[in-house]
Amino acid sequence: MITFHVAGVPAPQGSKSAMPVRKNGKLTGKTNLVESSKALKPWRTLVTHQARRAKPKGFTPYAGAVRVEVIFRFPRPKGHYGTGRNAGTLKPSAPEHHTTKPDVDKTLRAILDGLTAAGIYRDDSQVVEVETFKRYAVGDNSGAMISVQAL
Repeated sequence: MITFHVAGVPAPQGSKSAMPVRKNGKLTGKTNLVESSKALKPWRTLVTHQARRAKPKGFTPYAGAVRVEVIFRFPRPKGHYGTGRNAGTLKPSAPEHHTTKPDVDKTLRAILDGLTAAGIYRDDSQVVEVETFKRYAVGDNSGAMISVQAL
């Protein structure tokens, strides 16, 4: 099993925008699909880097079925905390669960592609079991705790 933490704010992957292609300043009639999230590339690069660091020496990519567990921890918005002398105190009305965007499936997609790029497994089609959680970070431990296990 390989387990590691990626610090930062998890970014989603999946939504794409169609951008018109220009050549010599003129529209060609073609379009390119561009990832909507500007935060995706740096986040996925961090995931790939940390996964490579977590691999044991001489590791060969998993060839069969794998199980992936990811615990996403997102920073709480400032509005969840009091003000003034209560600035560090969570309001009673602050939600317990992270039920806002990004969607868990889009955020997971960025992780799975990062693990493929790191050589943890050959292709994310090998992932047959996934357990994913979205939580609020306590303090400044935002990021993702990732475990990958061969089955």
